[in-house]
Amino acid sequence: MTFFNLGWIAVGLASVDFVVHRDPRFPRGLAIVGFATVAAFIAFLRELDASTGASGGVVSPEVRPDVWALPTLEWLTIIGIVGWVMLVGASWLRANAGGESGVDVAASVPAGSDAV
Repeated sequence: MTFFNLGWIAVGLASVDFVVHRDPRFPRGLAIVGFATVAAFIAFLRELDASTGASGGVVSPEVRPDVWALPTLEWLTIIGIVGWVMLVGASWLRANAGGESGVDVAASVPAGSDAV
C-alpha cells in the first residue's frame, strides 16, 4: 500500500506546486491531471478499506458485478500516474528543447563560481 499512499501525496504536492509556484516549464493544466490522479488514488484507497475483511484480505462480492470498482480504481491510479508523469516529462523536454538543459548550464560554470 506504500505505492498508493506515497503516490497520491507525491502527485498532489507536485500539482499544488505547479499552481502555487509558477514555473514556465509546467503549465497549470498539469495540476488538473494531477488532481484527477490524486482523486483516483484516494477513491481506490477508500474502496480498498471498505472492501477489506476482518482477516485483512479483500472480500469478494457475492455476486460478480459487471464492473468491479476496486480493480477499476486500481487501474485508474496506474493509468493516471503514468499519464501524469509522461505529461510532466514532455512539458519539461519541450521547455528545454530550445535552450540548454540545466545539466549543460551547470557543467559550463567553473567550479567555485557564483555565476549561473
